[in-house]
Amino acid sequence: MHIILLILSFLVPASALEPPSVEPPILGKGLNKTDAAVIIGNESYQKFPQVVFAAKDGELMAEYFRKSLRLYKSRIFSLTNANRKKMESSIKKASKKVRNGTLWVFFSGHGYVQESGERALLPADIKDEELNEKSISFNDIIAIARKNKRGKNIIIIADANFGNTGRDGLSIFGRTKVPAASPLPNSNPTEVIWIPSEDHSSSPNLPISQHGLFTYLVSGSLRGWADGEISGQEDGTLTLHEAQSYVRHKMVSMGVPIKPSIHQHADAQKIEFTTPRIEKGPDVQALKELSVDLRARRFEEAADFLKARATSNWQISMYKAQKGGSDGEKALRDFLDEYEYATINMRWAVYVPEVEQARQLLKSYELKGNIADFKVEDCQDRSQMKSKAMIGALSDAQIACMESQIRLNRTQTERSKISLVLITNAQMKKDLKSYEKLVRRHLEQYDRSDPTLCLAFAIFLYKKGESKYEESLKWADYANENRMQWEGGSDFVQKSNTLFKLRSELATNLWVLAEDAFRKEKTPENEDNVQNNQGKAKEYAREWLDYCRAANLPEQARRAFDMCVSAAGNVDLCRE
Repeated sequence: MHIILLILSFLVPASALEPPSVEPPILGKGLNKTDAAVIIGNESYQKFPQVVFAAKDGELMAEYFRKSLRLYKSRIFSLTNANRKKMESSIKKASKKVRNGTLWVFFSGHGYVQESGERALLPADIKDEELNEKSISFNDIIAIARKNKRGKNIIIIADANFGNTGRDGLSIFGRTKVPAASPLPNSNPTEVIWIPSEDHSSSPNLPISQHGLFTYLVSGSLRGWADGEISGQEDGTLTLHEAQSYVRHKMVSMGVPIKPSIHQHADAQKIEFTTPRIEKGPDVQALKELSVDLRARRFEEAADFLKARATSNWQISMYKAQKGGSDGEKALRDFLDEYEYATINMRWAVYVPEVEQARQLLKSYELKGNIADFKVEDCQDRSQMKSKAMIGALSDAQIACMESQIRLNRTQTERSKISLVLITNAQMKKDLKSYEKLVRRHLEQYDRSDPTLCLAFAIFLYKKGESKYEESLKWADYANENRMQWEGGSDFVQKSNTLFKLRSELATNLWVLAEDAFRKEKTPENEDNVQNNQGKAKEYAREWLDYCRAANLPEQARRAFDMCVSAAGNVDLCRE
């Protein structure tokens, strides 16, 4: 009996669907003058099986580095079906371009484990007898890159399988024994190696996207799909830990039971990726549909391969049978033994939704200090907690206790009250990092109806710079929706003027940034962005101007008038 082992999920028929797109890349805002990138797509090997879609993987990532990361063209080195000399030369050239930034190396193709246990990447022209000598190990790449002392980080992303099984589930090297790979290094937070599997398991293609599944998920994570993957809270920033965790978790959601690597050093996990706009990733249903399609295609490929091999063997069996005698009889019996009950043996991962909830809840324990010991009575006296929070004096045990109350309380009103106490404590302690996370969680999950808190958070984000302008404007708009809650009188006028001024300045700044982006790269998307932001700048400046006139604020009205004219380009549009 012949058995083919594949990493698959439930057997279902293929269906036509559109995968969530990872193309075109999201356009970045500012040019990157510190990083450089090497992209290698080795698809057509001279002596080994083809790596289908490897070239397209390279094209996708080259576009990411050019358009999303905004690297200069002179800092991007793209290779297809490259030999060792070209690979090494490009890494050397790229490393010399790095200025206190990151050298990115992306590879899609065959991987190999050298006799020493080192994982290595295979040039396109390598021969079987040269695998140990001419493959390029990760240590080789790092050694070349480190000759440039001005580089800061090295991030290697390799969509390569390091066993004997390719993306198609078939043998690569024609042998079964593969050397044991050494553990990935995790001691240096400035050196990151990101691969589909920490063992010999193979990562498949995602044919419907025409990319390797690992490349597809990595690309999606860098579009912002991974935001909030650790805590369950989206914060508008993307870290290496979030991206790597997203890819690992979604592999299982796709039914592929492999573990992509995650760097274990805390400082490496905090590395932030530049993401011009956080994009929502595919939901559970979309991943399920993709998994259905993947499984069906993989099963069909395996069945076709088995049939093709049977047809080939049948020709040999028929030849012997026609000659007659005992050899002919044996050939027929052997053929029946192997193929009469031929099966495809499948190993799959089952997605369990509760696992994700448990993972995020466990992480919240770790992030909020809830693995620390505390007593229930530590935070039972709510008035005492409020008093301590007013001077920033809540202890770690009391904070942990209150976080547990938030998790266990089922009413949004009570969660909101406890959350506000924690926000006050962080603010009074001047713990700005905790303050930002707590306020964002409060507004996103519990209550965004308080215009004062929304305005305060919008101002806080505005002061952090242009990367936070869009989120700042979002919360300023929420404050505007509820500003009539403010009491009348001078306090109402002051807060309202501050709010209208902030919205106008934010809209104008976003318009200026859009103009800068359009001057650097004149694309239809950038042009639309300019028009949309200019329209909003004009609208918000006019709103501020109208309010200043109604509230009799002449000095503020003059500033609002100037901003209105600047955005509208016409004095008459800003007159009374």
